[in-house]
Amino acid sequence: MNELNVPTNEFNSKFTQPSASLWSSTAVAAPDTLKLSEHICSDVVVVGGGITGLSTAIHLAELGRQVVVLEAGELGEAASGLNGGQVIPGLKHSPRKLVKMFGETLGGEIASASQASAKYTFDFIERLNIQCEAQQGGWIKACHDQKSLDEALDDAQDLSRHGASIEVMDTEQIQQRIGSNKFIGGYLDKRAGSVQPLSYTRELCRVALSLGVKVYTNSPVVKLSQKDPAAQSECDSSWSVLTESGSVQATQVVLATNAKTGDLWPKLKKTVFPMNSFQIATKPLSKELLDEILPQGQVVSDSHRMLSYFRKDSAGRLILGGEGGLKDVPTLKDAAGIKKSINRFFPQLKNIESEFIWSGQVAITADYLPKLSNPATGLYSAIGFNGRGVAMATLMGNYLSKLIRGAHESEIPFPVTRIKAVPMHSFYKLGAAAVMVGMSLQDKIEDARMDKILARD
Repeated sequence: MNELNVPTNEFNSKFTQPSASLWSSTAVAAPDTLKLSEHICSDVVVVGGGITGLSTAIHLAELGRQVVVLEAGELGEAASGLNGGQVIPGLKHSPRKLVKMFGETLGGEIASASQASAKYTFDFIERLNIQCEAQQGGWIKACHDQKSLDEALDDAQDLSRHGASIEVMDTEQIQQRIGSNKFIGGYLDKRAGSVQPLSYTRELCRVALSLGVKVYTNSPVVKLSQKDPAAQSECDSSWSVLTESGSVQATQVVLATNAKTGDLWPKLKKTVFPMNSFQIATKPLSKELLDEILPQGQVVSDSHRMLSYFRKDSAGRLILGGEGGLKDVPTLKDAAGIKKSINRFFPQLKNIESEFIWSGQVAITADYLPKLSNPATGLYSAIGFNGRGVAMATLMGNYLSKLIRGAHESEIPFPVTRIKAVPMHSFYKLGAAAVMVGMSLQDKIEDARMDKILARD
């Protein structure tokens, strides 16, 4: 056995998912769904049965729209069922940065809307009686060095000015709150929390089905096309969505495909960069360790350039995730860095076995902002949540439903942008790999420096 507690002959094997996921082993049962095998009509067809697509479907169905959801695989096979389950308000950019990027009016609207995303999600969960182990215990921004701490404290003040419930923590406070001596300070955002993400996705599907939404799984879309207005059709529709064994004719289409965006619409997949993220879950911790590590149940993200994020689940396992490279098919070896992070942050867990190891893809955008688009009449997309997908994807479903119901773009407190492919997108892996190596090296250098400082103290 190696340090990941998997047989050596499995270390270089192709990593399969989601069978290796903690979430797939502990989630609520999935509702019954079928593969699309007929030709049907609908008001709206949503491509993608993750959080964005199902939230959109629910919001529309509550207002009486006929909606069909087409999921390429099983529910939650992609990011919606494999993510860390952290429900964090806001975007990667602080409110003041958004104002600088977009101006006082639009930047303020984006900031206010995104800062409300976690509350919107927890209210949504409560209103629909969604069973997903939702906990609103807060999110800790944990800093390794003085520079990152100074930036975090500026962010904390900024968030407080926007009405957020923020608690600033010094070295002693944050180390007690986390159970690790590798952090020198940070802040707690009390609006945040966690869910069991696969349960959340499956429960969204259950609610959608109860509202009359037709959800088809294992039904990948192979062609999306606008219909000829003069063509004869049984449906009063503008779009044709073709799967391997059926089709949907609809007036409006939503592409909610995130990191799995393919070639259905030109340039869309060239607006995001799929990045692998690995997670490791330990076996349930003893009572003594549970009282020591994250005793109040917060979720955490650190200040590393190659950030780590961690939390506990309802059974007392510690789950730690981080970057897992750019391979199309990652292997277990790509998770070695995550195990090292566990050992660094929590040396008291070195002898605790890892029970689950899994990976999923995060959709990153060039400016770290989600992309909400309306590239053609009746066609909408929302992708690229940059690691904040649970809350923002839920909220984005509301925005998409409003656009579909005829709201003007100016009524949506988020920019509706045209699809703009990132230049040289096909070479992003080469550039990203070099950047990631450099960022990892900088993190290691700063960690070594801070370790010396903390040892002297």
